[in-house]
Amino acid sequence: MAAFFVGLVSYTVAGRLRVPPLVVVVSAVVPMLPGLLIYRGLSLLGEGGPATSEGLLALITAASVATALASGVILGEYVAQPLKREAQKLESRLAGPRLVGPLKVRTGRMARREARREAGDQHADQHTDQSTDQPTDKQGDLAGRPSLAVEE
Repeated sequence: MAAFFVGLVSYTVAGRLRVPPLVVVVSAVVPMLPGLLIYRGLSLLGEGGPATSEGLLALITAASVATALASGVILGEYVAQPLKREAQKLESRLAGPRLVGPLKVRTGRMARREARREAGDQHADQHTDQSTDQPTDKQGDLAGRPSLAVEE
């Protein structure tokens, strides 16, 4: 029952922490592992004689407990997936209409692409005349037009 609860909760917690569910499951299940049964089984096997059968029984019991823990965790995660999906659907239905569009946070490749595009636009703006948006030549006069300077 505890392993089922761990699987159920770990799927939700892992989604919120943005880590794989295995990270949460391992840290929660390790204290439940039957370490004492394994120790007793191995020590009884090491003694030999009539205690060997008791050692085998302890090891088989430990293996069955570990299998039950793993099964409970997997069942909990299996049940949590549709529950999470239904909770998200319900949340989206109850949220109502959006009055403002969603906040778009660009990270990674798209952000770099947009930054390069904006930098290219700024670079192009530096090479145009501010009043006419015409490209300028090296002297600053408008390319292809006579100078407007008045000579006296």
